[in-house]
Amino acid sequence: MAERYERARSDWKYYGRGILPLGIYVLLWGGILRLPICPMVYITGLPCPACGMTRAAMLFVRGEFLACWEMHPFFYGVLALVLLAIVFRYLLLKDMNWMKYLVAAVAVAAIVYYVYRMYVYFPVKEPMIYEKQSLAGVFWQKIKKLQVFQ
Repeated sequence: MAERYERARSDWKYYGRGILPLGIYVLLWGGILRLPICPMVYITGLPCPACGMTRAAMLFVRGEFLACWEMHPFFYGVLALVLLAIVFRYLLLKDMNWMKYLVAAVAVAAIVYYVYRMYVYFPVKEPMIYEKQSLAGVFWQKIKKLQVFQ
């Protein structure tokens, strides 16, 4: 039990420094300012490979499992990776060097799926839509008003 506690304490001390700023960012950016949480969407207007992951998590928490799958099926892959990490690291106290290969495989599969979603769904189906109020979108609209390209 003491080893589990020490592992969790050490991990929190090491990784916790990133969790607090991330939480503040999400709360400030998405909650208070009501801007897209994803920097890629905010800057380019284009969806990123993880686009829809937060909405999928919210659907999962509400028990809407099919809607969660439809929003972003890789949410279940990420959830499985997190659960595996918790079980192996804190319950079984096992070495987890093998997990980096599993994470890499899921990441590659997610990128391949992103390309598929961009081809099939962009820009007409949530979450694969273009955000016109992005920095690039607003900039482009201002350029068009100047009639530089006409």
